[in-house]
Amino acid sequence: MKKINFLICVGMSILLFSSCSKFKSTEKQIAECNAGNQEACMKLAEYYSNDVNQATQYYTRACNLNAAEGCTQAGLNYLVVGKNTSQALSLFDKSCSLDGTKKGCYWLGYLASNGFLIPKNYQNAVQYFSKACNVGDSESCLALGDLFRDGKGTDQDYNKALQIYNQACQRSYINACVSAEEMRVILQGNQDKENLYQEALKYELGLGQPENLQKALSLFAESCQQNNAQACMKIAGYYEEGSKISQNMNKAYDFYLKACDLNDYKACTRAGALIVNQGSKSGKNKELASSLLNKSCSANDVEACSLLKQLSTGMVQSTPESNVQNKEQSCNSGNYTSCYELGRDYVRGDGVSQDIEKAKQLFNYACNNYVQAACIALQELKPMNQPNTVIPKPDNDDNGSTILGLEESKDKQPSNQGNCNSSNLADCVNSVIGNTHEEPQKPKEKIPSKPKSDKLEDLLF
Repeated sequence: MKKINFLICVGMSILLFSSCSKFKSTEKQIAECNAGNQEACMKLAEYYSNDVNQATQYYTRACNLNAAEGCTQAGLNYLVVGKNTSQALSLFDKSCSLDGTKKGCYWLGYLASNGFLIPKNYQNAVQYFSKACNVGDSESCLALGDLFRDGKGTDQDYNKALQIYNQACQRSYINACVSAEEMRVILQGNQDKENLYQEALKYELGLGQPENLQKALSLFAESCQQNNAQACMKIAGYYEEGSKISQNMNKAYDFYLKACDLNDYKACTRAGALIVNQGSKSGKNKELASSLLNKSCSANDVEACSLLKQLSTGMVQSTPESNVQNKEQSCNSGNYTSCYELGRDYVRGDGVSQDIEKAKQLFNYACNNYVQAACIALQELKPMNQPNTVIPKPDNDDNGSTILGLEESKDKQPSNQGNCNSSNLADCVNSVIGNTHEEPQKPKEKIPSKPKSDKLEDLLF
């Protein structure tokens, strides 16, 4: 019994001594904190972690003593408890300026990129994440890589995103390693699509092998199915033009819409223009056309903005003259495809006086800026030495053999090579393309859903 009592006494003495020691230790830290010891202030803040107000008080004292982590923690407490945004931002800003790895920069970037409690500003987010990432904050690197991947606050750059992810992955940040691997897969896929597209161009232009439009269109179709917007635009252009394959505005619209879903703004303009320029039957799809044109107008496409103005003023049916004016404005704004289209108008005298030399200048300008159709058109005009040569405008039912709708001899017609037995080149392309409605692509940005009808005429106003 005496032994038990002794043990109890010893235990109580230890507890009392421990409590006294802890109390004396806390008093000492308070004195040191008040004397300007930032480490003591941080320990006190952690000691009072169950009392947010007390913890915030000591984190703020540590921050005043230039402890970056104290600034960050105090800022977070202001947000969580008091929702004092201005005070939190001030504390994060000080933390960021003191030490980028102490999360002040990260939280400023997080708030800016998500629009949480402050207006969304991706440009500011890029700056904050960049500063922290450059001094070793892996979480900021991951967030910065995501912005470069998505093209938010900066130009979209997959290679830059991969570089940033790798930077954090090398510091054993597993989330960044996962993102880096995903980006490598995307880049490899993009390279495969680009290689396919370049191969199609060789067959289209007869570079390194005999010209074979059937083979070129088949490769363009395959590349389009792999979400190459340029390839989709190529096929859409051939269907809309209707000079080398049977004109089909419905299919042109399909492929323009797919390219628009892949964020090719010129494709959004062309899809909207097809609806607008074909006529005015009802008002049911004015909203659809407006949405398509709004997307490209917001990307500074002058033609789209002009068409939107027509819609808003009720001028749905455009004239050849107004189309020429729209293309001139768009071309002058650096839209090289519009320069090519304007050149075709000068060749045909469509909405403007026929001027072959002017057409050559426009084709040359567009060709030098990688509009391949313009290069082809320029080649077709080279033999024309007579400025007064009369070039017939193609009728709606005329399927001429050149991209300009000019007559050529039969021996220059592209041969149906490959396994396609049809005499109609469009049918050969269709066998490769399939129905674009069967596998709709999800757009990166919200694009108006496509109406159920396959016919463009059902979309008209």
